[in-house]
Amino acid sequence: MKGSGAPAPRAVDIKNLIMDNLKFCITQMTGTTRGGTFTTTPEKCFDKDLVINNTPNAVDQYAECLFGSICKLIDFRVYFSSGNTNTNGRWKIEYRDLVGVWHDLKTGIPSGILDAWSSWEIFASNPETDGIRFTCTTYDANSSRIKEIQIRGVKCE
Repeated sequence: MKGSGAPAPRAVDIKNLIMDNLKFCITQMTGTTRGGTFTTTPEKCFDKDLVINNTPNAVDQYAECLFGSICKLIDFRVYFSSGNTNTNGRWKIEYRDLVGVWHDLKTGIPSGILDAWSSWEIFASNPETDGIRFTCTTYDANSSRIKEIQIRGVKCE
């Protein structure tokens, strides 16, 4: 780019471009296992089905997705349910570190009241992990229905 007047690309810009081109929906990778402690179908939170309402019935119940390989998390979005009549429910995303300990990654996620995807939200940090949990932190019988969670990342192995 010498003489073109354009600044040379910065290393961080190149890294971000590579990350954007490599990221994919890791909650739907082949080899994942899905489960959790929701009362109703926690495994369905990661299957691309936007019909089934998946519900906890208490605080600390979760839907879990183990990837089967190490990934670096980048961003997420959630598909809530029009069956929610308010936004009182709250959620957090946890990740499992490489020695098996769970840590909060994103907290204070409010329940949505529409059958629609939230916007993609970038995580403040990009930990390497082999699994995530979507955990109910404030339970409300009128606002704790969820249909789908998608998390994008880059496979590290």
